[in-house]
Amino acid sequence: MKKAAGLLIVIILLVQISVTFADSSDEISQLKLEEIEPLILSRNAEIYANNWNGYLTTAQRTLLDYTVIWKAQQLYFSYNDFQLQKKELQNRIAFLQEQLKIEEIKKNSGLTSGSDQINLNSQINDTNIQIMNIDRSINKTREKLNLMLGQDTSHDLKIEQPPEPDKNLLLGINYVMDITKGINESLNVKNEELIFNKQSEKKKFELAFKQCYQNVKDRCEDLQIELGKLAETSKKISLYLAEYRQGLCPKSDYLNEKNNYSNQELKVTKAELEVTKAHIAYSWMVRGFIADQSDY
Repeated sequence: MKKAAGLLIVIILLVQISVTFADSSDEISQLKLEEIEPLILSRNAEIYANNWNGYLTTAQRTLLDYTVIWKAQQLYFSYNDFQLQKKELQNRIAFLQEQLKIEEIKKNSGLTSGSDQINLNSQINDTNIQIMNIDRSINKTREKLNLMLGQDTSHDLKIEQPPEPDKNLLLGINYVMDITKGINESLNVKNEELIFNKQSEKKKFELAFKQCYQNVKDRCEDLQIELGKLAETSKKISLYLAEYRQGLCPKSDYLNEKNNYSNQELKVTKAELEVTKAHIAYSWMVRGFIADQSDY
């Protein structure tokens, strides 16, 4: 019951922060991943001073700060993920339009009835509808971020891509030192109300930490796999381009391989995003915060 009450306090405060922030006059024009935490902390401090001074314990303030920052970071990642999905669909339209040109030439030469053109136009229309739906998701995500940053939801916030992850990320992680620090910082482990379950809370944290660390390793491995595929696709597109220029392969085959290369580039970018996302979650664990506590 006490745990549920604490969670309810966090939810109420999140609503209060969103409503109060919406009245702020300071507008942020661009947002980078590393800027989210200091911006949220600054605005939270204003709320505590003006509306909740003396009502919150240090632990409650820390939990609230961490929760809001985490939620904002997840919105940031969602926004970038939607942008990648949109780019993939835009690549598909460009590919289909090139195919359409080829079919137009075939039709004019009497080599086809034109049924393939109808099918390609239908695919282009369907893809444009998918892009419209993703644009809606992009706009909704931007609105939510604007709200959490204390500005009008319609503000044209420019959300930048995250930096490329460190290729030696795993080498810089000291598991033993990090998990020890995380346990010492964990609010659940240190919570006096849970003192009789301290060992149980510690074991739960250790399991969550291990899973989080494994997720970082898995995402780094995924990235290496996608980079390897990109290297292979790069070799293939070079060969197809040379053959196409020499008239040894049809344009449609070259365009298909070119489309595969563009999509593989996006898969690498997606894998990089997932590595950064996993490392952010790991960094929170080192600070003693389990972001997803649904099963905690």
